[in-house]
Amino acid sequence: MWDNYGHGGVAVKTTFASLKDSLRLSPPSVCGGIVQYMDHQTDETIRVRSMGQGKEWSSFEMATLKYQPFAGEKEFRLIANLLDTVRDGQTGKVIEPKRTENGIFVGVNLYMLLHEVVISPDAGSLAESKIRTLVDPINERLPRNRKIPVTKSTLYG
Repeated sequence: MWDNYGHGGVAVKTTFASLKDSLRLSPPSVCGGIVQYMDHQTDETIRVRSMGQGKEWSSFEMATLKYQPFAGEKEFRLIANLLDTVRDGQTGKVIEPKRTENGIFVGVNLYMLLHEVVISPDAGSLAESKIRTLVDPINERLPRNRKIPVTKSTLYG
């Protein structure tokens, strides 16, 4: 993972339950699923044939398919449903998703989400310091027994 995606970056450790809870109050509604990796030659033929026989493929199924060469990623995807109407629990007003240049903003509760932040073994001391500076204010708000550890990966060490 570090070689492919994380040169100098971070990985966030969490659980599915914590991820789900952290998204609970976020518009739009978000669901998630484990990506299924398909063989382009065989599986695509089966999918097309099944569609011709009347089987419908949901947008969720389509969004969680990826070709076999990427199977090493073992990806879990979050999918925002922009078609559902999300209403504010107190006012009843429709909450519109916040759009950005590269997509939509989905808020998460970091206190629920983060279990550990792991820093890439390639990260230098300046990057490590900046990451710790970002997590420290979160830890200041948490009870003593619920601090989020920040560790450096020892994968190559």
